[in-house]
Amino acid sequence: MKILYLNNADYKTMNAGKEQVLKMTRAFRKNKAETKLVTFGLDKKTNPKHGKLQYSLRTIILLTKAKKGEQDVVMTRDLLLAILTKRKLKDRAIVIYELHNVHKKRSWEYLIKTAAKEIDMIVTISQGLTDYLKKNFEVKCKIITLPCAAEEPEKEMKKEKARRNLKLQKDAKIVIYTGALKEDRDIQTLIRTAKHTPDTKYLLFGNPTEWIKSKTKGSKNIKIMGYAKNPYTTYCAADVLFAGYSKNTNTYEYMSPIKLFEYGWSKRPMIITDLKRTREFYNEKEAWFYNEGDEKQLADTIRNAIEKKEKSRQKAENAYKRNKERTYKNRAKHIMTLAKSIQKTQSKRRTK
Repeated sequence: MKILYLNNADYKTMNAGKEQVLKMTRAFRKNKAETKLVTFGLDKKTNPKHGKLQYSLRTIILLTKAKKGEQDVVMTRDLLLAILTKRKLKDRAIVIYELHNVHKKRSWEYLIKTAAKEIDMIVTISQGLTDYLKKNFEVKCKIITLPCAAEEPEKEMKKEKARRNLKLQKDAKIVIYTGALKEDRDIQTLIRTAKHTPDTKYLLFGNPTEWIKSKTKGSKNIKIMGYAKNPYTTYCAADVLFAGYSKNTNTYEYMSPIKLFEYGWSKRPMIITDLKRTREFYNEKEAWFYNEGDEKQLADTIRNAIEKKEKSRQKAENAYKRNKERTYKNRAKHIMTLAKSIQKTQSKRRTK
């Protein structure tokens, strides 16, 4: 199978979305697909001036790269590009659009409505996105729900070694959080919880904003650590990993939080806000849960997670096993399998 991945992005700067595209490109290749990534600013072959162009102009440039008979599949996160590519190639290639969020603009709603009728496949990163499409539009293309993935670490790291590397106290009870230090991550509940558990240290990794500094001022068992230089080592150093979310999170209905999957590889117990969307990714056998805003319950859950070591060990082990199903390679394999099925159907239609 020949795959052309058209990514409308400028790689002079990096973010999570651009990293994901690179990892998916490698994952397709690991599944023996001949995969070509076309984007901007990634190598010397691409025109550096193009990265500075407006998004819509880059769409047109990428459209010229898709040619009849040269690829079996075209994949993109550019909605307009997906529609134009399908109209250009017709049944000569499978066109796939990957949907990560919903935009409340009429122009975007028109495009997604059109794509749902015209292209071959939409990959969503959460059931919430799939439900949104089916509820609001006439969907004629195939839809597959595949959460984001996180790469498996090359080597497992024990808590003791991680703490030595980070110069953390060997026998301390430590709760670690990494990510955005904002209210919509329920950090304020974690801060209040620290008062109920003075024998536990709380290490918060992320951008030290004025808000978090003011909220933690005077706290004896909370420390703002700045950005985690080595996230995996940081996860492994924890007795408990905290993953707070809120219904006020702007992506709540549609999110597929990579951080949860990264936590899962560490084999350290997780405590996650109990929300419909977070339950989509892990269950009671794989993580501890607490109710948003309930610091007393969170304090009790932290104590249980630390004291009930065997139960926590089993949950962490189950989360690790669940992660094995959510690798980039498996994600790419699911997409390729469905694409081949569509390809066969279209081939039969052409021969009639």
